[in-house]
Amino acid sequence: MISLSSTIKEQKHHAEREPAYQQIGTRYIDDSDCGNVYEISYVVKGEVTAKKLNEYLNVVRKEVDREELGTNIVKVSYYRNRVDALAWKETDMREYTFLNVE
Repeated sequence: MISLSSTIKEQKHHAEREPAYQQIGTRYIDDSDCGNVYEISYVVKGEVTAKKLNEYLNVVRKEVDREELGTNIVKVSYYRNRVDALAWKETDMREYTFLNVE
């Protein structure tokens, strides 16, 4: 029988390891390399690895509608705090994705 105490500890440990993403804002930018780009800012809490960022980017890629955006390029910028995300500060945690073109 698993005790409630050990279950709570396991859930807490799991929650600390898994990143939590909170979308903060969106905007269109004129990127010097890519032209018209739709940018999404997220605050990420928890352990972040390249694998986790790529998994989350795949979720974003599936949910974004290229026709609705008017562009097939999405820049996803990740921040550690809300203040930086709202200010759209430069961040090393960012990725570009190209939506499927049919």
